[in-house]
Amino acid sequence: MISDMVFLIKRSHLYRNLGVALIMLVAGIVAIIETAPDGALASIPAPDMVNTVGWISSLVFGFYALVVIRRLGLPNQGLIITPEGFVDRISGDYQLEAKWQDVADVAEFTEGNKPFIAVHLLHPQNFIDQQPPMERMVLKSNMKHRGAPIVIATSSLNASHGEVFNYMLGYYQGFGPDASPIEESE
Repeated sequence: MISDMVFLIKRSHLYRNLGVALIMLVAGIVAIIETAPDGALASIPAPDMVNTVGWISSLVFGFYALVVIRRLGLPNQGLIITPEGFVDRISGDYQLEAKWQDVADVAEFTEGNKPFIAVHLLHPQNFIDQQPPMERMVLKSNMKHRGAPIVIATSSLNASHGEVFNYMLGYYQGFGPDASPIEESE
């Protein structure tokens, strides 16, 4: 019997993201305070624009900090590979599930010196249409810019890219649509 494989998310990755979000949140708050009528930046040209950027920065990075804090409280499982399919929880805010029978190919690529795994589907539009609205936007963007709806960032997992890719490829070859039936020995 083949067991499930679970890859954990690096906690350092989450803490780094939280640090960046908090720094940008503080920068936004400082921009809001300092562009007030009695602030140090009140006399610069276009203080209203700086104030607006401060508000936007505070809202966006404040929300992102909350997402990361929430992710720190969730189970640490980032990618779960089973004989039936896989569950991608790396982003933390949602989980993406796919069955091996729906996968057309598993490939690797590099973008900005970071390794990724692209999961090409037999019927990508059907898969995309079944997802909630926010996930649909991400999957459509992945499809347009990276050629596959499911893109797994292996750099945030607590394993090497090669190890994760080899497991994904092995499970796909063993359980995908072109796989031969496996006979279990007694």
